[in-house]
Amino acid sequence: IAGLENSLEEVIRELQVLQDAKLSLELEISCYRKLLETEENSLKNIVENSSGARSKGANQLADIVQKSS
Repeated sequence: IAGLENSLEEVIRELQVLQDAKLSLELEISCYRKLLETEENSLKNIVENSSGARSKGANQLADIVQKSS
């Protein structure tokens, strides 16, 4: 019985180590996911602003061409 109790205690310790590692990895994944989402939103805003700037420039060019015609 003492041997089984020792084995059980060892298994419980190993389980705790694995659960701690799992939690740590889940937190790390969550942090990286947040970083990626933030970067994705930042790039999306840059693209949208660039597209908007080009559209404004294209509109201005169209106005100039129309006025000169």
